[in-house]
Order: sequence, then structure tokens, then C-alpha cells
Amino acid sequence: KKRGSYHFMHLTSSSVEEQVDNFLDYIVYEEGDFPPVLDIEVTKQAESIGIDATKHKVLKWLELVENRLGIKPIIYTSANFKKDFLSSSDFDKYDFWIAHYKNTEPDFKGYKFWQFTDKGILHGNDIAVDVNIFTR
Repeated sequence: KKRGSYHFMHLTSSSVEEQVDNFLDYIVYEEGDFPPVLDIEVTKQAESIGIDATKHKVLKWLELVENRLGIKPIIYTSANFKKDFLSSSDFDKYDFWIAHYKNTEPDFKGYKFWQFTDKGILHGNDIAVDVNIFTR
């Protein structure tokens, strides 16, 4: 059985360490599972603390989780958030899962997943779903 885990990061409500501890308290990770995903898209919080503090907190979360689990997390964010806050070379070693709801791909390289819509339809289901492309 394969699993995945996902953490929505807040930049101003609790410390990075508290968020990592909380995340790791609730997940089970085994070899072969999908890497943990850090969802970071809180633009107003990032603007309030600035680019450097945002970058520092995100990198700290990624490093702490990687050190504890032994696997590099994936970063889920919007194309604009990546461009505005996560465009430094410090993030080059991480895979990105980019939310970019356009008919054209994001205008930068280095992402592994492209979420191109949140309005996908599954046969027999009236609920809209996210649709992603794995880019290798």
C-alpha cells in the first residue's frame, strides 16, 4: 500500500519546529511511499515577514523533515509564489509541484508536477477535482 503526506505551512501562527513535530506525529512514512509534500502558498503571511524570512522558514521545514525521514520533500506552491518567494538557487535541489491554472505550462523549468486545473471531472462524479501532469 502506497501513501502520501501533505503539510499546509503557516508562516506566522507557530514555529517551524512545532509544525514539523505535528506533521511527523500524524504521518506514517515507509520506503516507496510518495515523498512528503510541503504546501506553501500563504502570500499575505510571506509578504508580512519578507522574502528572506519566508525562504528561511521553508528551507528549515524541508531540511528538518528530510533529516527525520531520510527523503527529500516536494514543494507544492503556485507559480506566482515560487517566482516571488522561492526562486533562489537554495531550492534547486527540490522538486516542485506547481499550481498554474492556465492552458500553457509555467514559464520556468524545474517542476515535476503541474496542476493545471481544479475543475476536472471524473466520470460518474459531479465533484470537481484537481488535475495534474507528471513531467518527469
